Amino acid sequence: TVNYGIVGCIIGHEIGHAYDNN
Repeated sequence: TVNYGIVGCIIGHEIGHAYDNN
């Protein structure tokens, strides 16, 4: 989401890794 900017990208990236590891 645009509102979160860089932070949102980082969070989404980390969440993506979490699901990928599972």
